[in-house]
Amino acid sequence: MHIQSNVSGSNLYKLQAYVRLMFLEECKIGRKYEIPSVLITKEDIIDFAKKYDNIPLHTDEKYAKTTRFKGIIASGMMSLLVMWGKFQEQDILGDGLVAGKCFNTEWFVPVFAGDTLSGEVEIVETYPRNKYNGVIQTKMTVYNQKDEIVLINSTEAVVKRKDAPDVL
Repeated sequence: MHIQSNVSGSNLYKLQAYVRLMFLEECKIGRKYEIPSVLITKEDIIDFAKKYDNIPLHTDEKYAKTTRFKGIIASGMMSLLVMWGKFQEQDILGDGLVAGKCFNTEWFVPVFAGDTLSGEVEIVETYPRNKYNGVIQTKMTVYNQKDEIVLINSTEAVVKRKDAPDVL
């Protein structure tokens, strides 16, 4: 939500709220959204892993050097969530988003400290669910600085329909 204040008269402030809202009918198949790039640091990898995926491959440099990766790699969930978070900052659906429905992710190459991730999200399917809402399916493709595909994520989300009756 964007809030703008306007000064009027004798120091009287009027607040105008602009709420972003995208309905199912406005979600066009083939529409793509760029995800800004993110530099992954060793500190990011270790901090995330200690909280959410605490295995030596993500937290112990000495151990990680003995693996086929020859060093610490980011948790796959970290790679996904860092990019998902960057995409969500754009708030594409705004208040049109009702809920997440499901997701599926496939990882292809590891992410190392110093890698820069970027990506895009494409709307690949839309369909009505009921008279209140519908479903959009998106495909997120994440690349590293070598243009290798790091991961592909498919997510379905429930979105409001434009002419839906009011729901309590």
